[in-house]
Amino acid sequence: MSSWVRRGMAVAGAAAIVAFGAPPVSSSMHLALKRSEPGKDCVVMTAPTTISLWYTARPNVKLSKVTIMGASGIIATGTPTMTEERGAPVVAPITGKVIPGTYTVTWLAASSDGHAIRGTFNFTYKPVAAK
Repeated sequence: MSSWVRRGMAVAGAAAIVAFGAPPVSSSMHLALKRSEPGKDCVVMTAPTTISLWYTARPNVKLSKVTIMGASGIIATGTPTMTEERGAPVVAPITGKVIPGTYTVTWLAASSDGHAIRGTFNFTYKPVAAK
């Protein structure tokens, strides 16, 4: 291959990077919990029926897990799901009974390359007293 052809290919490659940007960075470098519903340390007056978790990058929902622990033990949750919509949360249905009290949510998520992150947060369910 002539030096003119090699130079042309190098210039074309550099122009493509400028025009289209650099290749995407692995999502595992940026996967972190952004927010949750119920929120961290929040008091809710209605018993939640789901735990929703928003991440900074799209996790592999098949590797996601959510558990909820209350004073009476582990509260049953269903399999976490996620829609294809951009920015959609991982949603875990709560299938067990939620009674007034403080709960600890433990979550596990993994990026598309399998790099796992985990964490916990608390929320309190305190219903409004009937009059």
